[in-house]
Amino acid sequence: MEYKIKKSIERKSNEVYEKFQELGVATVYEAQGQKGLLNDRIKPIQMDSCVSGPAITVKCGSGDNLMIHAAVEFCKEGDILVVTTEGESNKHGMIGDLLVQSLMEKGVKGLIIDGGIRDSKRIRELGFPVWTTAVVCSGTTKIKPGTVNSSVVCAGAQINAGDLILADDDGVVVV
Repeated sequence: MEYKIKKSIERKSNEVYEKFQELGVATVYEAQGQKGLLNDRIKPIQMDSCVSGPAITVKCGSGDNLMIHAAVEFCKEGDILVVTTEGESNKHGMIGDLLVQSLMEKGVKGLIIDGGIRDSKRIRELGFPVWTTAVVCSGTTKIKPGTVNSSVVCAGAQINAGDLILADDDGVVVV
């Protein structure tokens, strides 16, 4: 894997994201021909959250969150951070409460991660919506290459930077 960072993405109007949020994941999934649903390993760490916004995509090396730190710099208000890893993804807490606080300061709406998070109790207390495949305690390195705002496969679904992401109690769908 190489280092590749795209600094900006194309975003739709806020009204578009708000309208999708009113519909819900199940309705959108069915309406687009039962396509775009991330697999059911992705679960919310809290119930009663619903977010919709453009995807900021990140691909990290296994056990390394350097590219997540890079992605935070390019996030804007209303974005949803979508993270996947190359290799084993559930053995490391790729994001904890400190990175979540940085995302919240940027106005990021939520996090979708095909991999582990840590500090889940604190993240829930902060009220930040997260959908993840694992909660683990082990930390990460910050030395491996990766990508920001490139096409990724997250929980079995192809996601491009800027794609509309909708997540609620039913799961996560990409439009």
